[in-house]
Amino acid sequence: MPSPADRELLPATLRWLAALPPHVRPIVTGQKHPHVLNRLCDAWLWPMRVRNQFLDLLIDQRGNRRGFSFEVLDEISTLQNYYVTQLTREQRAFWDEHRTLM
Repeated sequence: MPSPADRELLPATLRWLAALPPHVRPIVTGQKHPHVLNRLCDAWLWPMRVRNQFLDLLIDQRGNRRGFSFEVLDEISTLQNYYVTQLTREQRAFWDEHRTLM
């Protein structure tokens, strides 16, 4: 039986979505696949975990998935691009700044 995290967006996920810029919010994905966004939200602050989540979502490793609709794929790809281009850049800047203090 699916857990609540499989059927609906969790409160933490709703806060995470609200904090994202409007142009990258995966609204359709949240409506159709809330478990996907709950997993991404849980991994968001951990670069390797979120990277693995994106890879798992966008590349079928098992060969037996139906796949996502184009809308959902587009949203996940947009979110991945945002993460890679914006957030990892901010993380690098943070560590570069603090490395000089050590």
